[in-house]
Amino acid sequence: MSRSGVKRDSRKALKQLKTLGELVYSNSEFRKLLVDANVLFRDMVADAASKAADIASDAAHSAAQIAEDQRPSQEELNNIDEPADGGQDKDKNPPSADEVKDQADKAGQSAKKKGQEVKKSAQKKGKKTRDDIQEYLNKKFPKQRQDAVVNRLKKVDLLKDKSDN
Repeated sequence: MSRSGVKRDSRKALKQLKTLGELVYSNSEFRKLLVDANVLFRDMVADAASKAADIASDAAHSAAQIAEDQRPSQEELNNIDEPADGGQDKDKNPPSADEVKDQADKAGQSAKKKGQEVKKSAQKKGKKTRDDIQEYLNKKFPKQRQDAVVNRLKKVDLLKDKSDN
């Protein structure tokens, strides 16, 4: 890009910033739009923070429950220092190659099935999340609010009605 092109773009950007500044300074509708956008943004941030706190709280409770479920009993802790019952299993033969192969096949099939279940669950959860977000946005930006914003923007002359073209 040439110097003249950069200068031209800089002047254009400065002119647009000046226009924006004039709108903020002189147009009450535009200032109201900015205030309303700020209020709505703060409300959405508060909703997100509240949801994150709920999720963190649920995760903490779940982790605490898992910790308690995995905690060994006092009897198991007391048996740590005790010797094993009985002798060594010298009579037991190691599994054959066919038995190992069968076990590996079963484990592979089980893992594949579990993977398919996880995939379906993730897709279902993704769709639910998308639907929840859409519902949330529709609640925050109902048609009436959208129309009011468009009308305000028209008053500010930032949007022109299609019939004006």
